[in-house]
Amino acid sequence: MALTRRHLLATGAAAAAGLSVAGCGRSGAGGGPSPTDLNFCQAVQVTSLAPMGKQPQGYPSGYEAAFAVYSGLVRLAPDMSFQPDLARRWSVAADGRTWTFQLRTGVRFHDGTAFGADDVVGYFTKMLDPDYNLSAYSLWSPIASVRRVDARTVRITTKQPYSALLNTLAHGSGLIPSRALVAAGEAKAALHAVGTGPYTLSSFTPGSRLVLERNRAYFGALPRHETLTFTYVGDASGRLAALEAGQAQLIDALPVEQAKSVTLNASKRLSSGSGLQTFGIGINQANPLLTDVRVRRALNLAVDVPAIVKVVLRGRARTLTSPLAERTNGYAKVGAVAHDKARALELLRQAGCTTDSAGRLHHHGRRVVLRLRTPDGMYVNDVLVAQAVQAELAEIGIAVTIQKVDKSTFWAGIQVAKKAGDFDLALFGFNPSHGSGALQLDIMYRSNASADKVAGWNFCWYRNDRVDRLLTEALTTVDAARQRAVMRQAQQLIWHDYPYIWLYAPDNLIAYDSTLAHPVVLPVGFALPSRTS
Repeated sequence: MALTRRHLLATGAAAAAGLSVAGCGRSGAGGGPSPTDLNFCQAVQVTSLAPMGKQPQGYPSGYEAAFAVYSGLVRLAPDMSFQPDLARRWSVAADGRTWTFQLRTGVRFHDGTAFGADDVVGYFTKMLDPDYNLSAYSLWSPIASVRRVDARTVRITTKQPYSALLNTLAHGSGLIPSRALVAAGEAKAALHAVGTGPYTLSSFTPGSRLVLERNRAYFGALPRHETLTFTYVGDASGRLAALEAGQAQLIDALPVEQAKSVTLNASKRLSSGSGLQTFGIGINQANPLLTDVRVRRALNLAVDVPAIVKVVLRGRARTLTSPLAERTNGYAKVGAVAHDKARALELLRQAGCTTDSAGRLHHHGRRVVLRLRTPDGMYVNDVLVAQAVQAELAEIGIAVTIQKVDKSTFWAGIQVAKKAGDFDLALFGFNPSHGSGALQLDIMYRSNASADKVAGWNFCWYRNDRVDRLLTEALTTVDAARQRAVMRQAQQLIWHDYPYIWLYAPDNLIAYDSTLAHPVVLPVGFALPSRTS
């Protein structure tokens, strides 16, 4: 007997609820640290501190550590606005291409050398080389040059107006190391971080433990904690146990099933702000049936997204109203998820599908069977979400086979040539760590130039020439009002083309000891104890 949607969701919730925190390990031996120390237990290993090359290794952990040691010209605030960092102020000329940054005075690197315009020019110029900037070159490629005006002024000129320049500079790849560290190379920088940030390096065991000490010469307000320790604890129950035992004051990646236990503890707090990562089921238009927008819309109408959010994610997500999450720069509300099985079936009939006496869907005489690929353990309850979608589509007669793929090979398996794709649907989440909606739409929805290669993350083989033109305009328009209008148009077109089954944006679940820690949590998904308030 086939499982109904409610049965599957209930079963999935029961399985998830069965997770136990019993028997979890501790982050360290002995009692907890003093109030001047903070231990941050992370779900992902910090394996490198180098901001250049492939950037800090381990996401988001490496970036969280790097933001404690290094500074950039600007930084993102919790409301996704831009704040001064090493730059005191900035301006853009009427041509939209020439940006001038006035730098702070009296700033020194951790090795005692003075910070100035030459440091910015030297490092940023290297970041314009694709052979040097291996992971974030697409963010930097619109920049034509970086020039020194004087010891405290830098001028950045872009090839054409570039609306996401500040997002690029606030990204982890925009953190500025000392000239000596740049000269030493990425291998040394991986272990010997030298920046201008609020903390200096004390000790580092890659993949295990990083200890930082307060930088008393920091140019900004001194951080609250004398020492900051990043400890890798891969098991979620182990992280929660460390928090409860007082051996950790901050933990990340809290499972949705454990969030309630934190709220019941008087001294522990849960940070559950909405994140920027958007989730959906990518619809691979290499399958001829899925090139019909009526079919793609029917798939959307068949899935009860609020039920999945409520049961599988315990309400810890927001249903999408745009291809972008609500707090992403450039977001506009352009739609809402809807569940209408009757309308879905009508659209499928209009697209030439028929239903047999057993309720099974056929197209041109063949049973409709779709292959749904999902990583196993990469995203929050990813397999359970895939199973819920499978059950929903079964109710309109579509058979779905689930392909569970190890998270280490998932991305490579979907970024393949058009003819090589062996999936029809794929659960996918994208997090814009730079915060730019224009960059996110561009990397996910710009048409692929060749059938032999996926450009960015358009593994769905979505194509809309008008969207391509709007994305170009959005990235080359620095006038805020005009860019908002263009971004809205692009989001409206993408939403109603249904390249995805639109799902949700999960909350960022961070737990901390409120008597010792008050971390800044950015919507991009970074918990920054180095910026405690």
